[in-house]
Amino acid sequence: MFKNYYYSSGTSVTKFSLNHQNPAPYDTFSLSMISNDNVNFYSTGTPYNRIEKTKIVSEYSPSYKYLNVCVRENNNCCECEKCLRTILGLQALNKLDKYGKVFDLDLIRKNKKENEKFLLEKVKEGIPWYKDIYQLMKQNGQEISLETELLKRKKQYEYLIIEKSEFTHQRYYWI
Repeated sequence: MFKNYYYSSGTSVTKFSLNHQNPAPYDTFSLSMISNDNVNFYSTGTPYNRIEKTKIVSEYSPSYKYLNVCVRENNNCCECEKCLRTILGLQALNKLDKYGKVFDLDLIRKNKKENEKFLLEKVKEGIPWYKDIYQLMKQNGQEISLETELLKRKKQYEYLIIEKSEFTHQRYYWI
């Protein structure tokens, strides 16, 4: 089968912590515990953030045909969080079109606004790797159509606040 298995570390070793619900912060240390005479497990990539790891993988041409990140299906479903995170990262790197053999690019285009909404929600939640993806998209001049659409609506309609009083009168304020 194989002698060595290289597992992409979930977090940097500098973020080490013991948490029974999330083993990622200590996988560098725990993987050696499941190694045996037949196979060695190694945690790799600890100096890199997720977008940097995605960039490294995207420069390896066999990944265009064999990359599989999905946690739901045997093939990439293009809908689970891991697929979406990878798709958005590849999109930010301008590399997604190279992955037509492993991702359904038509489905991704069809779900563009939903995927952008997902990204913006994760950025709002403060999740670092989604912030990195978002910032890279901005640096590369990639327009987030959902964000642009919301900004256009804001400029077109501004904000209308309706205040209802206890006597059911309404007051309108333009901001």
